[in-house]
Amino acid sequence: MFKNMIGEVHKKNPGDQNQCTSIFVEPIKWMNSAMEDDVSEGKLLCPKCKAKIGSFDWSGSYCSCGSKIVPAFQLQMSRVDVITVKDNVKKKNKHEKKRV
Repeated sequence: MFKNMIGEVHKKNPGDQNQCTSIFVEPIKWMNSAMEDDVSEGKLLCPKCKAKIGSFDWSGSYCSCGSKIVPAFQLQMSRVDVITVKDNVKKKNKHEKKRV
């Protein structure tokens, strides 16, 4: 479901010791149902089990580290499985030849 999502990298506010507890992503296809009613903000629900996994706000939202992200499509790290892909794996896959 989140296979190709890349979280937003943002700078923390100077002097802020809080850790980021959210991942900010670009809106993806399954999120469209949350935005059908022309609302500017709302909940993001898991498309399979309907549990709340985050929120969206077109006017922006603050990360727990203090940075404001506009627009904000925010997933709570405690609600999703986060898998990091190493750079060398990304580069290897990028240059693989397609098999016919």
